[in-house]
Amino acid sequence: VNVVLLGNPGAGKSTLAQVIIQRASGVFASVRGLFQYVKGVELYTAGIIPSKLEHRELGNVILHDSAGQPEYYSSHIAVLENLLHGSAAVFIIIVSLSDIQVYKHLHYWLTIVENECHKALGQCHVITVASHIDEVDQRNLPNIYRELAEISSSRLSQQCIVNYALVHLDCRKLVGGELSSFTTTLSSACPSIRSTNTR
Repeated sequence: VNVVLLGNPGAGKSTLAQVIIQRASGVFASVRGLFQYVKGVELYTAGIIPSKLEHRELGNVILHDSAGQPEYYSSHIAVLENLLHGSAAVFIIIVSLSDIQVYKHLHYWLTIVENECHKALGQCHVITVASHIDEVDQRNLPNIYRELAEISSSRLSQQCIVNYALVHLDCRKLVGGELSSFTTTLSSACPSIRSTNTR
């Protein structure tokens, strides 16, 4: 199953990719809390970096960590077209709540996903991750989530998207309730894509 991370620079894509990669083996689980935050994240991703994983929670996946810089966007579209030729995928759009253009960025990435999913063999799954929640006034969160949900529902067509989820997450943490919820959402999408891709 192809799992594609999309978003603007600094949203947390590479950090979340490292969390997913480090959780693949489950080794950290026996020493819970000692390695609470992910380490070894490259600040700038060039292009799209694929990582083939035999993940204990997700099964066999290819995780695609994409660069957030605009100069890579046109090449992203070419790669996405190739990935979706003959199969569906799980898209994870990461948006930073600390970014004043968060709604504009979400709209942009949802438009890309919507356009590319029409070319897929089956229906894709989309998960939006709201990151940097700790940098936002907590009293504003209900309004922010409502706006993110409205943008998402207005952009995504049910013809090509089978499931959509909005979660908030500290992308740096290797453990915790938010990450467990995200992982459950992601792991429920993967078998659906696998069954579509084998038809």
